[in-house]
Amino acid sequence: MSTPDDTDNKRKSQPTVAWNPDDLPQAPQPTIPWSAEELAQMAAAEAAAAESKKEEDPLVGTLMRNKWRVLKRLGAGSFGTVYKVQDVKGGWIEALKILGVDRMTGAEAEEMRKRFLREAQIMKRLGTDSQHIVGLATYEEDIEAGLVYFLMEFVEGRSLARVLEEEGPLDAQRVIRLGLQACDALMAAHEGPEPVVHRDLKLENLMLTHDRSGDEMVKVLDFGIAKIAEREADSRLTTVGTLGTPGYAAPEQLRAEEVDGRTDLFAFGVILYALLTGKDPWLGKLAHEPTDQIYELMAATDRAQMIPFAKTGVQVPPGLANVVLRLLQRDPARRFQSARELGTTLERLATDRAALTAVPADAHPTVEEAAPPARPKPTIARPQPKKSGTGRLVAIFLVAITLGAGAYYVQPWGRTIDLPTLRGHANDGLVDRAWLDDGGVGGYLNIGPLVSPFFARVADNQLLEVVEGLRGAGVYVDTSWEIRRLRELATEAQARTRYYGLDGGDVRTYALRLAALQPESPEAESLLLKVGERMAWDAQVARVEGPTGRADQLVRECLELVPDHPRCLAVSADS
Repeated sequence: MSTPDDTDNKRKSQPTVAWNPDDLPQAPQPTIPWSAEELAQMAAAEAAAAESKKEEDPLVGTLMRNKWRVLKRLGAGSFGTVYKVQDVKGGWIEALKILGVDRMTGAEAEEMRKRFLREAQIMKRLGTDSQHIVGLATYEEDIEAGLVYFLMEFVEGRSLARVLEEEGPLDAQRVIRLGLQACDALMAAHEGPEPVVHRDLKLENLMLTHDRSGDEMVKVLDFGIAKIAEREADSRLTTVGTLGTPGYAAPEQLRAEEVDGRTDLFAFGVILYALLTGKDPWLGKLAHEPTDQIYELMAATDRAQMIPFAKTGVQVPPGLANVVLRLLQRDPARRFQSARELGTTLERLATDRAALTAVPADAHPTVEEAAPPARPKPTIARPQPKKSGTGRLVAIFLVAITLGAGAYYVQPWGRTIDLPTLRGHANDGLVDRAWLDDGGVGGYLNIGPLVSPFFARVADNQLLEVVEGLRGAGVYVDTSWEIRRLRELATEAQARTRYYGLDGGDVRTYALRLAALQPESPEAESLLLKVGERMAWDAQVARVEGPTGRADQLVRECLELVPDHPRCLAVSADS
């Protein structure tokens, strides 16, 4: 038992840390509701599952549901198996998670179908609300066969566990930058119309990838899967997975009590600790390495007695140390109360240099620091030869003449013309060739003895009309730039699960424009099929929850896009 003097000494030894678990009143410690034997059996089951992963998966190389070519198994967990698949029509690479459920028929299967549909809609919303959540692109089920399919964005990158393994602890600024992105995901989940708790945040579920500009981006995986499996499948899959991952699961989660967003914040504190130190906060092991000390890990987590930063061998800035200590409080009321509150604190730390200055455990100077500074050697100023100003002026003059003559001959700025002039030149046969470029149409005009470049600014909503007019006049128009741009925009819209209804910023808009520019485009066909899948899915939900008029409208729009879309026809037949 510590005396008041001991407590005072502890405080003096860590003057920069505002939160110390030893200073907080200790509540009675309830017993974890599993015995060591039960936990050993759980660990053995996990080891057996890991061993089975080494075996060749029979699905690899097969065609799933006549849509996806299975390329590789990415991983397996309590709630299903994830595969890397390729869309056979468009060539898109995506992730397919297959969730196994008990085979059901009749009213029981219909009820499960309704619940899965509703939860899948929530997952779709999460991916739309935050670019840092890997949302659901398509949901399909075959309850009678005992299978549910989730099609998601395939994230090319490394898990934060792999990042730690390859790079070691991260610097404070980088941790804050990545942490703020994860906070964005948690805010979208916790603050939505139907709040969602992840329940299994861990290093392996946070992927580090890059956005279109090349900047690092965090993507949170498996948002909502555990919630679906536990709540909507009536716990038929497993009960172990609902407890979270040992070492990350909050004390209230280990005790099977009610959880909320603060439960995710506890796990997020474990992640921040690991990113800053490279170790787990309970046993001091390398954070990216698995452990067989499951019982000890869960017991230490339940007590929330983390290893002090001073014992990790890593200098952690006091501002971030305070954040982590507050996140890892045993009592949820002592943690940050929301991801938004945490994000505000991290944003303030990002601009507070004093709070991010690491304080070493031993502040005594080294031998080199204690030694007097060496006197600088005197330097001798040597006279420099003067440069001739006349020769420099002549060189500048010659360069200017050369550049001016070249610019006059090449005319790199070209001619800016309006659309009526462009149409007139095209009809007169004066347009040599044209191509689509950023903001309009570029090309060459046969005017006079030389070929002159031109550029005509064209609004987005006029682009297809202009291309058709030029083609009608016999001009070859290179549309490759715009096609490439549309593919990129469509891919990004897919990743954000924005398939339709956004008036220009969705997959449907880009797919229709792509099809108009390249009528035989397999990518456009695949995109339109995906939009139809989403519309059919949403129509199914509207059939169940209403309004039915919305379901009929979605089916009509789907069949206008793809007249023989099988899933839309099936939904239409169910009405």
